[in-house]
Amino acid sequence: MLRYEHIFIRRGFMAALLLSGGLVLTQDTERREIRADILIEDGVITRIDAGRSIDRSLADEVVDASDCAVLPGFIDTHRHTWQTALRGMAAGESLLGYQHKIQGRFGAEFTPEDVYAGNLLGAYAAGQGGITTLCDESHVQNSPGHSDAAIGGLADAGIRAVFDYGWPSVDAESWLRDSRREHPDYIRTMLKDDRWTSNPLLTFQMMLRGPLMTPIDVTARDIAFARELGLRSVMHVIKGNIDTLAEAGLLGPDLTFVHCCDNSDEELQLIAGSGGSVSSSPNLELNMVGLGAPPIRRFIAAGIEPSLSIDVETSVAGDMFSTMRAALLSQTAEELYLGASDRTRLTPRDIIRFATINGARSCGLGEVTGSIEVGKRADLILIRLDDLNVGPVDDAYAPDVIVASAHPGNVSTVIVDGNCVRRDGQPTDPRLAARSIRLAAESRSRLLAATKIVPAVSCC
Repeated sequence: MLRYEHIFIRRGFMAALLLSGGLVLTQDTERREIRADILIEDGVITRIDAGRSIDRSLADEVVDASDCAVLPGFIDTHRHTWQTALRGMAAGESLLGYQHKIQGRFGAEFTPEDVYAGNLLGAYAAGQGGITTLCDESHVQNSPGHSDAAIGGLADAGIRAVFDYGWPSVDAESWLRDSRREHPDYIRTMLKDDRWTSNPLLTFQMMLRGPLMTPIDVTARDIAFARELGLRSVMHVIKGNIDTLAEAGLLGPDLTFVHCCDNSDEELQLIAGSGGSVSSSPNLELNMVGLGAPPIRRFIAAGIEPSLSIDVETSVAGDMFSTMRAALLSQTAEELYLGASDRTRLTPRDIIRFATINGARSCGLGEVTGSIEVGKRADLILIRLDDLNVGPVDDAYAPDVIVASAHPGNVSTVIVDGNCVRRDGQPTDPRLAARSIRLAAESRSRLLAATKIVPAVSCC
């Protein structure tokens, strides 16, 4: 039986923490970049004072951040975390190849223990690399036990997580091809389960199939179900799907659309007009044939501020640094292959905004996290600016260097809701780190044995 280790912990006294003298990239409405002290009390940012001006006696602990950039934690708005133990299994595969191998052959083999292991490692590793909020697109609701295991893994990882309740990966064709099947409703029980609802780091969304996979009347029924529960919804879309939703009167600010690579500019404008949001996975979109070119600058032209996501670790790296670099690269690819050279070029500061505050807004947490402001929860990361692969750097070019050169190893400190989960470049809970990789290794071995899939050999 699965053992959830952290979900019953209740917060008591939290030490007051002072981050001193760091370069603070606030991502607030003024997009300030200042050398400042940040005081954190009971998990909340209570003061941001320029220079080193906050009285040290107010804090139980002082962290010297003078060699670091201090950012809001990154926010990944779309990841199928349950597949983490299968890292690299679909590297180089097309979209159809990924769907056939990972969802088609592995999906039905996943036990609750496998789902838990994937979510635990995926979320924990994301946190260690600077992603403090993860939206888990969970389309492995093979049973209520699978659903509880998925959210249990997120809870035990200790980061802020949004559980996006999807559909099963059993009998996949009947769920994904012009399906009339009703969306699973175990979410009703989960929303009443104190194990999950009492955890302040966990929130819920719906992952819907949408017009890509269901007739429009079924899509309308699924969206109505989510809205009845008061939940935001996320769905994958292709060309024509947004027009279909608009004609049915279903668009709204509670919908997030994933990829949108071949949707028309007019469809993107419909999303903007409805107040909806988008999630772009540029690293995957540039690597997986069949998704299309990342439309990030098309989003901007349509009046949409995009968020960023990883999508699947079966194909690409799970860190936000790789994704941010891919976002920057995507505009060059757009100009080379699509001839779209008339749009304003993105800057590293734009990319950091997409990876932080835009992500928070996309998953309904814009008032909670995503920027460094007094009153928000303290989800913060410190990135060393004096490491060999990053320095030397002056403050004015820190955002450029972070996007162009930094990687998860440069993340020295990660704070989630006021709690340090990474310090001095190391996990604060090495036992949990070891457990997460051990369980995922056991899961991978079992799944490979069950499916008898072997690595592809070189073609040349």
